[in-house]
Amino acid sequence: MNDIVTHFAKSKPSGVRCARGTISIGNILGSGMAGRISQSQKRMQTLNDFWNSALPADFLPHLRLAGIKDGCLLVEVNSSSYGYELFLRSHDLLKQMREHHFPVKRIQFVFGDSVRCG
Repeated sequence: MNDIVTHFAKSKPSGVRCARGTISIGNILGSGMAGRISQSQKRMQTLNDFWNSALPADFLPHLRLAGIKDGCLLVEVNSSSYGYELFLRSHDLLKQMREHHFPVKRIQFVFGDSVRCG
């Protein structure tokens, strides 16, 4: 048993051997992660497109969709007045998001500096 452990500790395989050659672990992991990341990006882009169509155009420069975690959509706003207006609309927005099958159970509005006017 110790001989096997010693063998693997000393050897540094450059990849996994298969019938067609060597495949690096980085390629295997990278392709899997790329699929997950692109799927997540597509989901956020679709949600962003929904928000752009569901809200008045004058709201859009004042907010940023920061992400979704555990069914909570985090929306960053740059002013309390826009945050309050969005809060008043949040029930209808949640209803529309459910109709479009977005995985959002609630919306949390936070004030942040990364949202710029104009």
